[in-house]
Order: sequence, then C-alpha cells, then structure tokens
Amino acid sequence: MKIIIYISMITVLVFPLVAKPAESVDEELRTLRGEGVLVNQGDRLGEDGGFKIYNKDNTVYGVFKSSEDKENIYFYKNNKIQRIKIHKFISIHKIAYFAANKIKEEENKYEVYVDGEWKYVYATHGYFFYPSWEKFLVDMAYLMPFDNEKIKIFDKLNGKLIGEYGNDDEIVYKVLKVKGDWVEIECNEAYSGGCGKNPGQYKGWVKWRIKDKVILDLIYAM
Repeated sequence: MKIIIYISMITVLVFPLVAKPAESVDEELRTLRGEGVLVNQGDRLGEDGGFKIYNKDNTVYGVFKSSEDKENIYFYKNNKIQRIKIHKFISIHKIAYFAANKIKEEENKYEVYVDGEWKYVYATHGYFFYPSWEKFLVDMAYLMPFDNEKIKIFDKLNGKLIGEYGNDDEIVYKVLKVKGDWVEIECNEAYSGGCGKNPGQYKGWVKWRIKDKVILDLIYAM
C-alpha cells in the first residue's frame, strides 16, 4: 500500500511534529542538487537502530535514530534532537530524502547535501536506495503546483498551452515520462479523488524544473 505525503505547510498543520524534529525549508524543496536521491526508510534502520552523517574529514556530524518509543526517527547531535536541512525529512513517517551523489570509488558511500554542505553517508544496510532524479520522479513522486502557483500543461514539449490549474483544483499528477526539464503527466484518480468528466484535460507535458530550480511541488509516495 502506498502512502502519499504532501510536502507543504499543510503537512505541519495536519501532522504536528513532536519536539520540533527536522523539517525541510522551501529553498531545499525548490533546489535540485546531486545526480539522484538517497532514500532511507527509517522504520527499518538496521540492527544498530540508526545511521550516521559524516563530515568530509570522516568525523561524525550527527545521527538519525529512532525515538525511545520507536514511533519516530529524529536527527541527533550531541545526544540532543536537532533541526536539520536536507531535501526532505518526515519524522512521523520515518523517511529521509537526501540530494545525493554516489561515490564511485567506494562501495555504499554517498555524498549527501546536509545543512548547506556536502557530507557523507555509508549506506551499509539494505534499507537505502538511490534512484536518479528521473527514476525517482517516475517511480516514487507525484506532482502538484506549489501554493498560490499554477501548473501549465502543454500538448507536447514546447507545444501549445492547453490548461492551467492551481491547488484549488485538487488534482494530483502522476509522472509518465521524463525528458530533461519536461515531464509527461496525467491525473492520478486514486490520489486526486477523481479526475472529473474530462480527465484528458489534465494530461500533457509540463516543465518540472528550470535549470537547478524545481518549479512543481513533489509529493512522495511510499
């Protein structure tokens, strides 16, 4: 069963987080870094109950680990819960997303963008996976416009504009194909609660990024 996660201020209001655990900021969500996404499913953190973030000099920067009641995962520095800026961390869903690059010279080592700097993670157990951004979009993500913005749908790449829709339309879009800065999308009926009498109006091509800026809200499904 997939769980859909809306990454917006609505998430904070609907799911208040205990002890102010780490939460991404808008700039992290809008900025595209790295060649892919390192994903950790935190409900299965491994036998040691967590994983460490390392500085470039291989000292420990901090650790993600379960809370004592096992209901959440948090980021700890000096044994205290700290806020952290990564691409997305959702404590109550026990999942962390890092903008990342694979270190080709060393198995299971990844460069991850944390708190404004590139650091390292050793993905030594089986609950990390590392899709490219393109594969991530097709296999794990859905799209919506950001709050107070519109999604512009074209009939083809660089083609004719056929529709503009905002969040008020409550349409969640599934990614079908990725072609550089463009993606082909269609309305996802299950997550949208229906696609209306003419679902074809929500199918076409949209820009999902401009250079290194993401211009649509990514909604993560697990």
